[in-house]
Amino acid sequence: AEVTRGSRSVQAKAICARL
Repeated sequence: AEVTRGSRSVQAKAICARL
């Protein structure tokens, strides 16, 4: 569960940074 949460956080951060 932690790994999934981390991946999700990284993806969200990347999207935010891109925006």
